[in-house]
Amino acid sequence: MDKNIRLYHDKKAVEKISEIPIVDMGIKCFINQWRADQGIFCLIYCKDNEPVSFALFSTMNYDPLGFHTRPKLINYIYTLDKRKCYASRLIAFAKQNWQFTAFCSNEESVKLFTKNSCFNYGKMNGSIMIRYP
Repeated sequence: MDKNIRLYHDKKAVEKISEIPIVDMGIKCFINQWRADQGIFCLIYCKDNEPVSFALFSTMNYDPLGFHTRPKLINYIYTLDKRKCYASRLIAFAKQNWQFTAFCSNEESVKLFTKNSCFNYGKMNGSIMIRYP
């Protein structure tokens, strides 16, 4: 396990994400949506004990494609300091621990996941579905 990655569940996850200084209202909307989901948890990547990236997850009731037995959804990944591979480290950790789906709304996000050997399942409801495995 990467010693810079911290895993938090439920109320502790909400508390830790709330401590990260985020001013962008769009990102705050994603966080608020995540807080309303079931089985929420997060990964926070820290450098010098300061958060530099985070990934928000929730537990899915079922896998719509029927492959994952304990499916997770990556609701959002955010990096405060871009181009440092922090998000890739979070994805690598997730790949070691969970089966997951993510929906990407932009090409940069799709590239991030495919660069990290996740699978592009094409468009679904206007977003690109990414899965692992």
